[in-house]
Amino acid sequence: MTFEQAIDHVTDKEGGFTKDPDDSGNWTSGVIGKGILKGTKKRISAGSYPDLDIEKLTDAEIYTIYRRDFWNAVKAEYLPPQIRLHVLDFAVNAGQQTARVLLQKIVELKQDGIFGPATLNAASKTTPWQYAQGRIDHYNAVVIKYPVKRKYFYGWMKRNLAVTELCFKS
Repeated sequence: MTFEQAIDHVTDKEGGFTKDPDDSGNWTSGVIGKGILKGTKKRISAGSYPDLDIEKLTDAEIYTIYRRDFWNAVKAEYLPPQIRLHVLDFAVNAGQQTARVLLQKIVELKQDGIFGPATLNAASKTTPWQYAQGRIDHYNAVVIKYPVKRKYFYGWMKRNLAVTELCFKS
């Protein structure tokens, strides 16, 4: 799966502009109720990009951010095709560091979030189902810790399943 194919899939799932006050990413501070409620557009959030005018971002600007801050950050082009989209999609949904650490946890390596040769080599032994299960475990932990996020759980599960199905087609 190329960068363009992957990003088209991810941005389709992310939708347009939202300003959900219950989503910490929509606040410039990254904390619900603190800072300015600027929103999220195709998962480019005020919490991560507080100085950007989120609502007015163009698709070209969004693609530039995705390549720099997600695709390159998880070394997606070096990941095996069967999990490339999973790692990228989870990086967009839960953060780059979280996606990298999850892969290291699955392959039973030091969970430092650094994708060096050992992680990239071990990644070839990972199946889409293993990564999907890791995502489920992560989302369960989030909902337990932050019950207000329960409203996102069904969407996270649907997204996880859709990505898993696509990974088998790659």
